[in-house]
Amino acid sequence: MTIMNQIAAKLKEHTPDGLLICDASGRVVASTSPDQIGSLNLLAIQCLNHNGPASSLEPGQFSGAAAPLRYQNSRIGALVLPSAASDSLRQATILSSAVELMYEELLNSRNVQAQTKERDQFLFEWLHMQPPYSEAFQKRGEEFGFQILSPHTMLVFQPQSETFPVLIPMIQNLLDEKDAMVSLSPDTQLILIKEEPGYDKRFHRLLAVLSKFPAAFCKNQKNLSAGCALARECLSLGQLLFPDLGCYDYDYMKTALVLSHADIPGLEHDFSILKEKGSSAQLAETVVSYIQCSGDIQKLSAKLHVHRNSIPYRIRRIKELCGKDLNDAYDLMALYASYIRYICLQEKEP
Repeated sequence: MTIMNQIAAKLKEHTPDGLLICDASGRVVASTSPDQIGSLNLLAIQCLNHNGPASSLEPGQFSGAAAPLRYQNSRIGALVLPSAASDSLRQATILSSAVELMYEELLNSRNVQAQTKERDQFLFEWLHMQPPYSEAFQKRGEEFGFQILSPHTMLVFQPQSETFPVLIPMIQNLLDEKDAMVSLSPDTQLILIKEEPGYDKRFHRLLAVLSKFPAAFCKNQKNLSAGCALARECLSLGQLLFPDLGCYDYDYMKTALVLSHADIPGLEHDFSILKEKGSSAQLAETVVSYIQCSGDIQKLSAKLHVHRNSIPYRIRRIKELCGKDLNDAYDLMALYASYIRYICLQEKEP
């Protein structure tokens, strides 16, 4: 539907006697009476010729009133009210002003939609493209406000459908013109944030808004495709390993990501022993919590909801069962790797 047809449809209920919208040649392009479209209207031609309102109270085919339509100081057509009433000229003049405002608003809206569509298309191409980027592609990015060789933070999150629409205006409010939000799948969104002075405050506000959703971020990335893939993998693995964290920093998860790709037979053995033989004392959970709490006994006892005096017993029991001492950095890393391998294998099982 053309803009003028949209306007005619909106004004139909306010003009019981009908209205015509003509182009700059006087030909009807939109009307509340479809049979009039395509015909020339002499009243419209008259008002366009002398660049002012025109009316005819004589009954006939071209009775009524007409007023020119302008956009950015240029005539684009005329509005015609076919009713031959005494106040038709005044009504035509008032309605022509309303049509001009509606035309500008709808045209601007269409332009924004077209620009948004082109910007989204560019983001889609950028997301699936590997560097080096051509100069033409870089210039195209600049037209949409993107410095594609500059470092960006990739933030992926999984919104809940019932609450996400309410948050969209808040998120868009926090985004700069150099930032963007892209839908990666029905349940995963990507926010691209350009790293520049002062961006940290904006970034942490975004994290606060998204605090109820599972999220992961990857900073200082110059390859959108690779950075997005890392953030998504970080989110997926983080939810498996540490589901209570909610938000996952790639720098924190980097070691876990590397270990998750280690295909070493038997690596999962130590952790599986703790799951099988230490379930009553929650020894496997103690290992995971010990890693999360960086060995802080106070935090660890609070997380496990046990007295701190029971922690040394659990550490001794872990060593007895699998031969690994949590107080030894090498053994702790080995148990961490065993835990990751165990979880990844469990996830692969049907």
